[in-house]
This record gives sequence, structure tokens and C-alpha cells, in this order.
Amino acid sequence: LIILLAIPTQIGLLTQFYQRPALTKIDSNEQQALVFLQTKTPTDSVILTPLFNKYLALNSSTPSIWGWSDSDYVGAFAQRSVYLADLEQVTNTGYYYQYRQKLEEQLFTTKDPIAFNALIRETGADYLYFPLLQKPNINLNETFLRLIFSNNLVEIWKI
Repeated sequence: LIILLAIPTQIGLLTQFYQRPALTKIDSNEQQALVFLQTKTPTDSVILTPLFNKYLALNSSTPSIWGWSDSDYVGAFAQRSVYLADLEQVTNTGYYYQYRQKLEEQLFTTKDPIAFNALIRETGADYLYFPLLQKPNINLNETFLRLIFSNNLVEIWKI
């Protein structure tokens, strides 16, 4: 009897679950970049990623994960440490992250190659990873970084 009474609820849950679009996605081009990090970089590497930008205009019913929420998806999928990500969780742990946050903000907005080089060295990170929509303001060819991966969605630079 209990099973029979539960059937309409289960059908309703399944219908509701499968009718909604996914909240976010990881594009196949981004998957390529994450697999590259996982397989072509040392396991103790530190990856520098852009801070989450909630004002980034994304014209998609299912946005990319980096445009949907602040998360450590790069660290999770690449199985590498990330310089700073998922600020909500970092805040909950009581970790002092404001210095790193300010440094990253300066790093992604500066147009001065000398300042950029000094800031990125200060992070101690080994790789710079970013979706092209979150590219730093500087021409990276004017810095000491070396492009090691690129596709139509993501670039990875060796620091």
C-alpha cells in the first residue's frame, strides 16, 4: 500500500527533475584544458584562475560553470591546487584570503607588464588558467609567461 501511494510522488519528482535544464555545464573545450592540466603538469602545481565575476554577461540558458558560481572546479577536475577559489568555503574556514583576492584583482586588471610580472611572481603559482572571456587586461605576450595550451574557450600559460 505504501509503495502504491509513493508512485505518484516519484513520477512527479522524475518529471520535474528531467524537465529542467542543467544549472551549469563544462564545455568539451574546457574539459580538454582540464585534462591537459591533470596529465601534463606536475601534481604539486598551483593553478592561478580568475576570480568569479557575477557581472559577466553570459547569453546561455545553461551557463559555463565559471560564469554560474564561484567554485573550485579547476582544482577538482584537474586534481591540482588552486591559488584562490570558492571564496564562500574559504570564508567559512576562517582562512585569511583578502590579500590573495586583492592581488588577483590587481593582476587581472593591470596593463603594465612590469607590475603584472611582479604580481604573478608573488602568487607563487605555476600556471595561469582562464576562460577567454576572463582574460587578463594585459597582452600576455608582453610578459615572461609562455602559452602552453589554447583552444577557442581556454588558455593556459606557464608562469
